[in-house]
Amino acid sequence: MLNKCNRFGRSPVVLLGLITHFVAFYLIFLNIASDAPLAPEEGTNLKAFITPSVELALLCSFLLGLGDSCINTQLLSIVGYMFQEDSAPAFAVFYLVQSIMAALAFFYSNYLLLHWQLLIMVLVGFLGTLSFFIAEGMVDGHLNHGASLAAGVKEKQLR
Repeated sequence: MLNKCNRFGRSPVVLLGLITHFVAFYLIFLNIASDAPLAPEEGTNLKAFITPSVELALLCSFLLGLGDSCINTQLLSIVGYMFQEDSAPAFAVFYLVQSIMAALAFFYSNYLLLHWQLLIMVLVGFLGTLSFFIAEGMVDGHLNHGASLAAGVKEKQLR
């Protein structure tokens, strides 16, 4: 099965992760009141779109974990492949950017309503996935170009 998935590249797994995240974000939007991040410990007076459910919240946490594992596995795979000679600095930069974005999200989470936070995650997730597809295309193009060059050299050697 791994060989069949490998022929399609990393993109289907990343797309699965994105769709999983979007489903989780939509369910969170429906299940939790929009002022929940800003509400006092006593709770909020606003109502969610549906009756809040612990089971749905647990499903959302599972979906977020599944989507995160899909995306991070493929991100680490492509970074390791693109920077084979300098993998340590590449991973250091990757984790630096990831940590800065997480710190930024922790900062704004105390000031923005939940629906704005979800919108930011949807937009950043979409742009990040689009960037991944572009990078994957560059890797595939480089591989195809390299394969055609190798075939041309081999053909000249056979003459």
